[in-house]
Amino acid sequence: MLTEDQRQIVKDEDPTTKVQDQRTGSHPERQDGQVISREVQDEKDRTSTQGTTRKDEAATRHREWERARYNISYVITGGLHKLYWSPGKKIKPYSWAWPFIDIIAYNNSKEGFRNIDLSKGHQFKAKTDLVYPLHMRPFGPVWVPAPRDPWRMMGLTYKKGTREFLCSEPHYDHIRERGRKGAKKNACEDLHGDDRFVYREPKLDGALIETLKLGDETLYSIEYDMRMLIRTNGRGHRDN
Repeated sequence: MLTEDQRQIVKDEDPTTKVQDQRTGSHPERQDGQVISREVQDEKDRTSTQGTTRKDEAATRHREWERARYNISYVITGGLHKLYWSPGKKIKPYSWAWPFIDIIAYNNSKEGFRNIDLSKGHQFKAKTDLVYPLHMRPFGPVWVPAPRDPWRMMGLTYKKGTREFLCSEPHYDHIRERGRKGAKKNACEDLHGDDRFVYREPKLDGALIETLKLGDETLYSIEYDMRMLIRTNGRGHRDN
């Protein structure tokens, strides 16, 4: 028979009564009574930290990519609001770059659409159905709303240049923001390898497939789910 002191010694030496971490002397026991090793816990902590770090790095890269992709600046000049792509080619002596978009305020009434151009260089009236519904057009890396019938809208201010489909230089050079003398003309077929052309193909359901090509290479193709008035000869419209 064991004495009280002997029973206490056996109890203290019984490995089933106590599990001890030999490295630290601590007892990493969870509240549910299950015991986990220090190595397993450390590995879980490292995995969690690495996952958080990767997410942070990915978020940072995404923000930097967004800023680079949508690097668009704004300026107001001569009553016109201009949005332009910041890394684009600067137009000396002006502060903006090419490509750019001119934004002009307008009034919309029962009589139709009238723009408010303080410079009086592009004043015009238009029927509402030439403008609405708006559809999205590519501008560098982004898509912006544009008039429903851009060909007829351009004809309101560039009347002479839209009477026939020609591959010719316009009388105003928007890339350099200055007038052009002696505009050149070329056969459209001669420019297909050097310039981008938009090809529009109407569908029987009233939709329109628009394809941007450089030579025989397709840069993008998009389908519009709306009826549009096609005012080209079907061979392509120069994208400039």
